[in-house]
Amino acid sequence: MDDKSDRPILVVPRVVARTSEIVRAIVRIEGDENLQKLPVVVTPEKDQKTSPPLEAFWEAIRGKADAGTPGKLQSLLSQLEEMGLYVDPIESGVALRFPDPGGSSTEFRFFRVTKEVRVRLGRIKQQLEREGYDGKIAFRYLNPIAKWVGGRVNPEKGDLEGITSDHMFPIKVLSESHREEYLELVKKTLDEIRAEAEKKIGNRLEEK
Repeated sequence: MDDKSDRPILVVPRVVARTSEIVRAIVRIEGDENLQKLPVVVTPEKDQKTSPPLEAFWEAIRGKADAGTPGKLQSLLSQLEEMGLYVDPIESGVALRFPDPGGSSTEFRFFRVTKEVRVRLGRIKQQLEREGYDGKIAFRYLNPIAKWVGGRVNPEKGDLEGITSDHMFPIKVLSESHREEYLELVKKTLDEIRAEAEKKIGNRLEEK
């Protein structure tokens, strides 16, 4: 950052792994004392856990009633990715995460979809507050969803309650019934997080 420059720019590089499978390996370089010959030996780590492929999720939910119209969910996830979230395949389904634009390693989880095509909202309130964001951002995101499914938001934890025993609901509520409303809701939430992140970064620079 240079106040004298016409365009002071702060670049915060961040790479998020989006591959369907992540494999770690140990690389060992062997050679003589003069380092004239350097054969490289790559040894995959044993018992390394890998992320399940996204295709496995689509196969698991095919034909299930709570998935709604075929293609609607896939279209929703694609639109959310365009906004800045990313789809993270996990053993139980997929999670929708948003990397903290403030520079921390936290990835705010907006929701998780199970292979039963049920949604569990992430504890985004706690995640935001842990990184110094205003927890009210989470309530502005969660409260409309609670109304759509006939539930309520726990004021302390930010969890969704009062709908089913597992506090989950069908994904088609977001991908079909309230699709446009949900996309607009996510956009507003991301805008608020990004705006606060800019302030946080600015404050850190002023302190320096």
